[in-house]
Amino acid sequence: MKIMPIKMKRLTTIIGIFVFGFITVASACTLFAATGIDHVVNGGTIMAKNRDEKPMPQILKIVKPVAGYSYYGIFSGKKMSFCAAGINEKGLAVGNSTAGSVSRTERLSKGVYRSKEGLRTGEYMLRYCASVDEALVLPEEFWHEPINFILADKDKIAYVEILPGGEKSITVQTNGVLYHTNHYVNADSLWANEKIGKSSLTRYNRIEELMTEQKIFSLNEFIQFSEDRNAGPNDSIYRVGNNDTSTQTLANFIVFIPKQGSSVLYVKYRQNPEDKGAEKVLYPIMVNNIL
Repeated sequence: MKIMPIKMKRLTTIIGIFVFGFITVASACTLFAATGIDHVVNGGTIMAKNRDEKPMPQILKIVKPVAGYSYYGIFSGKKMSFCAAGINEKGLAVGNSTAGSVSRTERLSKGVYRSKEGLRTGEYMLRYCASVDEALVLPEEFWHEPINFILADKDKIAYVEILPGGEKSITVQTNGVLYHTNHYVNADSLWANEKIGKSSLTRYNRIEELMTEQKIFSLNEFIQFSEDRNAGPNDSIYRVGNNDTSTQTLANFIVFIPKQGSSVLYVKYRQNPEDKGAEKVLYPIMVNNIL
């Protein structure tokens, strides 16, 4: 495990593009977070995930397991069993993004981790980890699928780039910002980018711009960033797509985790594929009141 300082420079990513070329990313997400008194109004942490996918049904649900922590999140899939983003009763929030710069064949070559309950890594963290630190020290078998995770609690944020072969590169902040899209950005991870998608690069550069043009953020700023449409239908942070079957933003999941008291959640999502333009907005959700 390597803990890397935050060195996410546009130049590094652009060099990766020239080396590896472009592909179209089939599914994508934009992840961003801030933590600490110098970066969040009144301290604490804010974390956001824009979920980009081809239109599909989604639900919000509370899970209260017999063992482990209760959690609340966005679920999809044939049995509504895939947790795309969530937060648990201890104030740990988890989101993920596809490592779209790795071929689908490579991403699926070793399958995905599933616990004895059938949980994938992200949902396992929500059920059994109380903090970012607890999630980061999960055993090696949890980290073999090429994917990116963003993690947040009241004191810390991190993203984890899981590389082909199971190696991972971790970036942690206790008083700063982090952001990620669908390609690897840490200096020791660039080798794993087979091809970097135009949308991933464009969204990465835009969220970097938004997260570095000011120093301190509120939940309202993160909501505004999640709606940013400056790069057109396919390459903006909020993606509407150029047709009904293209990849689009299906959900915005944004949480403020204060130093004390209840986490506050903002969710905008489509429950059904045809709900484009009629998304449900739930805000404020006081997480401690429902878990």
